[in-house]
Amino acid sequence: VATVTDRFATQYSEPSIDSSSQLSAVSGSRNASSSTFSFTRPIASLEANDRDLSAPSLHLVWAYGSHSNGALLKHSDRGVVAGVSFTSD
Repeated sequence: VATVTDRFATQYSEPSIDSSSQLSAVSGSRNASSSTFSFTRPIASLEANDRDLSAPSLHLVWAYGSHSNGALLKHSDRGVVAGVSFTSD
């Protein structure tokens, strides 16, 4: 089961959950070679811990892993995707 959460960190530590999250999970799927997640969030956000997503090309940093009793465990995989653009519907 996939879970998408709005979190932030300013150092190497477990990211804190954003108390005023504007993120909504819409869908998720996984097959033998890839995982896909769709979510909604305002492109421009006035919240201090959110980043503006209106730039024409962004770097998307991703990580995934397990959790135990609500606490995140060290991610099992991570990466960066360059040239990501977000759109508004």
